[in-house]
Amino acid sequence: MGKTILVADDDEIMRAMMVDVLSDRLPGVKIVEATNGAEALLLSRNLLPDLIVMDIQMPVMDGLQASLALGADPKTSLIPIIAISGNMGRGVSTRSFPWAVILFKPFSSEELVSVVKRYL
Repeated sequence: MGKTILVADDDEIMRAMMVDVLSDRLPGVKIVEATNGAEALLLSRNLLPDLIVMDIQMPVMDGLQASLALGADPKTSLIPIIAISGNMGRGVSTRSFPWAVILFKPFSSEELVSVVKRYL
């Protein structure tokens, strides 16, 4: 595929699970990891990934702040962002936020892969 996905999540186990699933189910896709929103913002601006999977609640800079900054930058504004949330955002329209879609934890591997394929 030759595509790049940035996975940003401060939870090491959750991040590793998403990276393993995506690497296994999407051969040829490069996966880059970030542990907080500031790191995700920097990597996104430098690498211009094809898709970002970003947790909302992270330290240093949360996923909402990082997503808003990415959406405001013409260089990164068209990168689709899949938001991951344990509880934040339920009942909120994605039109109000810069996310293509919100996946709520817990979600299945199949659900993650399906959504990623849709936006990749």
